Amino acid sequence: YVNNSNHVLILSDREADFQDDDTRNLLLLLKLVNLKQNNNYDFKILAEFSRESSTRLIDERDDVKCFVGSNVASLILSQLAENPLLRDTFRDLLSKKGIILSSIKISEIDLDLDKQYSIVQIKLALKKLGYCFLGYKNCNGMFLNQDNNQIVQFNSNDRLLVLTKGI
Repeated sequence: YVNNSNHVLILSDREADFQDDDTRNLLLLLKLVNLKQNNNYDFKILAEFSRESSTRLIDERDDVKCFVGSNVASLILSQLAENPLLRDTFRDLLSKKGIILSSIKISEIDLDLDKQYSIVQIKLALKKLGYCFLGYKNCNGMFLNQDNNQIVQFNSNDRLLVLTKGI
C-alpha cells in the first residue's frame, strides 16, 4: 500500500524490549527506503525510536526523519510546567480528533481582493469561521508568524495556512 501513500509512520512498540523494538524499526526503515528507491515511490518516512543512539544510525534527509518518543513527551511536559495555560492546547492537539493543519483558498472566505488588511484583521475574520491563522502562501513564498500590524493584500491564487479542529 505504500505506493499510494504520502507518508509512512513507524511507531515504537511500548511493550517490547527497547533494543528489539529499535532494531525492528531500523530494519523496517531500511526496507522502506530500499522499496522507495527501487520502485521510484514518493513518500516520506517518519520513524520513532526508543533511544537517541538509534537515531544516530540513520542518515536523515528530506524524506526520512526520526524522533525519540520519550523526548516528545518530555518536551510537552516541560512546556506545560512552564505555562499551565497550554494544557487545553495540548489536550486538543493530542486528542483522537486532534487539530488539522489546512491550507484554504482566499476565495473560501469573504475578503475583498481589492482591499488591504492587517494580519490582526485576517486573524479575527478566520477566528469567526473556526480557524486559527498561522500564515499565508503566495507566489513569493510562505509567510508564518507575521506581525499583527503588517498590511497584506491577497490575490485569488493565495492560500491561508490555518489550524482547525478535527472532525
